[in-house]
Amino acid sequence: MVTEESAESEVILADLEMTRGLTIQLTAVGTLGMVVAWGLFSVLYEFGTGQAAALRLVLPDVGWWAVAVNVLVVVGLGTAFIIPHEWLHGLAIRYDGGEARYGVEVAHFILTYAYATTEHEFSRNQFIVVLLTPLVVLTLVGVPVMIGLEWGLLIV
Repeated sequence: MVTEESAESEVILADLEMTRGLTIQLTAVGTLGMVVAWGLFSVLYEFGTGQAAALRLVLPDVGWWAVAVNVLVVVGLGTAFIIPHEWLHGLAIRYDGGEARYGVEVAHFILTYAYATTEHEFSRNQFIVVLLTPLVVLTLVGVPVMIGLEWGLLIV
């Protein structure tokens, strides 16, 4: 029996340039994704604990500044989780043979973003693993902690 090896041709699937239009689109999609994720995690929290989730740290009777403190807590938590998120991308990059570089940039004075990148080229499946690693790991760790300790703020 003669088997013929199929030669895989390398094809670049996409080469993104951060134009102003793409920056606006990514901001909109990211914001929508965040709102949808907050809704889903709120439902999981309520299902797991039997109580409604509240993105509040300060009790309502502390005065007018409670809203500002709660906004700062949510923004702070969101910012704090960027570090492990990007680190997990970097671990997946290293697992597949790349050397991760990290950074923070602002695109067109609209979108501030953190990133993990590499010069290494990945197969499609490797790239999907690199993309999904933070989502899977942070969800598998975060949801049980959020429900078990009843920390509704971890919805962020």
